Amino acid sequence: MVVTLYRIFSALLLLVCTSAALSSVKLTIDRDVVHINESFQLYFEIDASVNSSPDFSPLEKNFDILSRSQSTSINMINGDYRALTRWTLDVMAKNVGRQEIPSIRVGKDSSPVKIITVTNAAAPQAGQGSEEVFFELDAQPREPYVQAQVVYTIRLFRAVNTQNSSLTEPKLSGAKAVIEKLGDDTNFETQRQSKRYLVVERKYAIFPQSSGSITIEPVVFTGQLSTGRRSLFDSFRSRPRMLRSRSKTIQLNARPIPDLFTGRTWLPANQLQLHETWSQNPPEFKVGEPITRTLALIAGGLTSGQLPELQPAVPETFKQYPDQPSLEDSFNPDGVLGRRQEKIALIPSKVGKFVLPAIEIPWWNTETQHLEYARLPARKVTVQATPSPTTQPPALPVTSIRTDPRQQQSIPNATIAAHTLGNSTQSNSLIWIVISTALGLGWTVTLVLWWHSRRPTRAPLNSDAEKPNAAKTIKGIRQACERGDPVATKNTLLAWSAIRWPEDPATSLDLLAGRCSGDLANEIQRLSLVLYGQAEDPWKGTELWTALNRFSSSKPQRRKNQDQGLEPLFRI
Repeated sequence: MVVTLYRIFSALLLLVCTSAALSSVKLTIDRDVVHINESFQLYFEIDASVNSSPDFSPLEKNFDILSRSQSTSINMINGDYRALTRWTLDVMAKNVGRQEIPSIRVGKDSSPVKIITVTNAAAPQAGQGSEEVFFELDAQPREPYVQAQVVYTIRLFRAVNTQNSSLTEPKLSGAKAVIEKLGDDTNFETQRQSKRYLVVERKYAIFPQSSGSITIEPVVFTGQLSTGRRSLFDSFRSRPRMLRSRSKTIQLNARPIPDLFTGRTWLPANQLQLHETWSQNPPEFKVGEPITRTLALIAGGLTSGQLPELQPAVPETFKQYPDQPSLEDSFNPDGVLGRRQEKIALIPSKVGKFVLPAIEIPWWNTETQHLEYARLPARKVTVQATPSPTTQPPALPVTSIRTDPRQQQSIPNATIAAHTLGNSTQSNSLIWIVISTALGLGWTVTLVLWWHSRRPTRAPLNSDAEKPNAAKTIKGIRQACERGDPVATKNTLLAWSAIRWPEDPATSLDLLAGRCSGDLANEIQRLSLVLYGQAEDPWKGTELWTALNRFSSSKPQRRKNQDQGLEPLFRI
């Protein structure tokens, strides 16, 4: 009986020794009890050199792997050199309680299974802020309208210095929404119950795109906290401790557009302003001369992409040529400030008094919950005629009769006196004939000059006989081409078209190119591509100006029938 028990004991001892010899992977934990949101280290060691890294994915079920590293050292034992390979993992438990560290296979061997206890951190007292790291969150308003702005504020409090810190971006779930970061982070210090905290404040703008419930998922802070001086006798505790803090979730409820809003474009904002400026102050309207009107729409709590296109109505005698809009967004702690600016060239075609209608844009005030209007009042304008050169009739020559001093001498002889009287009468008749002839020629020349001045003439482009407004327009084209300004070149070209073809001016660059030919038509098409951002090469205005001069020196051609050909691809 004793022999039998001895044999069983020996077999069990041999089995245990054999298992220990086969399991050569060692697992060491820096501590057995850890707090939630606090990192700790796992050390896997094997007495051999390994060509490939182990698969640590089984750990991710219960733990977050924050970092990992590998090291190899050579040791001499009893005259033999042996390699020692170590993997160090920084991990953090996902849940509270007894958590299992599963077996990890390393080559042909596996590490043992171990259990670690994860506890809750001590809860801070009300107003004490006793945690090392914690969050404060705010979102206003909690029940926004669809497409309205929600300002989401994150404040991270730290009572300790950290390094290699990171803060995740907020994520949204539920109804569709767009999120934008508002400017840079703000850093400051504060005290809570005599305890000093470093605070990082970060803000976001959230725009719900559909009505319904929206969940702002938690953000997570992770940072390294050094535990002090490194110990020569405890290599396991030389690594810095990791801290992690997770914020709470926030619920939003997006409301639909209210029935009281009757505008075409839904504009929920905390402010909306509409401004107007002119290229001349005050604006002066003249027939055939362009004047630029600039409209700016500025909204608080809306992006520039949400602002509507400005399409002001004008009288039928006005032609308007809008430019590409300018969109700009600025971000500040109070939210988004969107700005849309549009420049419109107006060219009147008739003399008289007109009214530019009022511009009215309805919007919803998210602070007062009322419908309001951004408005520009109607403007009364007077269109004057463009000054034209007038021809003054030439002044008539003043004819004076001067008597020869020698004829003033007295002649006592009666015969001589009679002869003198006869000569004087004949001389006076000749003088009146000369005067009448000169007056007739003068009035004839005056009538001819007046008739020529009344005839409509079409002078060449660079002719001095061009009207003053035409010369000003040509000068504007040259200056715009020289400084490479495509927008100004387009506006002045259309103004030149109204002067060259007053009965039927071209209203777009494509129509103007169809009336021109050769290089000028090609350059105008290239300018149109530049304005629509479709040109591959940089635009050179000097080439268009050269083509325009060449076109003006050629004989004007009859314009083709507009009914022939396709509609233009682009309308300006």
